Amino acid sequence: MTFTTIEWLLGNIFAGLDGVDAAKITRSSNNNLYEVTHVSVTQMRYCFFYNDGWRHIGTCGSASVARRDSFVGNVDGKADINDRITKFHIQNNWDLLDFVSTYAEVMDTRPDFCVIDDLGELTIKGFNNQKFYFKPVFAAEPIELI
Repeated sequence: MTFTTIEWLLGNIFAGLDGVDAAKITRSSNNNLYEVTHVSVTQMRYCFFYNDGWRHIGTCGSASVARRDSFVGNVDGKADINDRITKFHIQNNWDLLDFVSTYAEVMDTRPDFCVIDDLGELTIKGFNNQKFYFKPVFAAEPIELI
């Protein structure tokens, strides 16, 4: 499982703030001072093996993820808006040969054995160590795509 931790500290959000003292940043409206937005597109891989009928023996995937960090606020008496876009890729390391060889080791005693290698989730740490989570879509079974 992929597990990525993304941490944020107000004093060093963006290089564009040029080291402004966090104490001089004030909230100027009812809108969020800082916002993180994630979007992802997942590609799934399902592996089947014929053993007295077709058997689902493995699922893995990969996801293209884009993240936008958005800062809006009053910085030392001046209105400031700053966005940072980050793009990255999450993937499992299983391939067809891994699924088949793993299944071949247990198919006589566990014919319904299946490896589900979930993509995991991203953890975003905010103020006071608050944690928020973003999980790319992952469908363990092909039926979940319907």
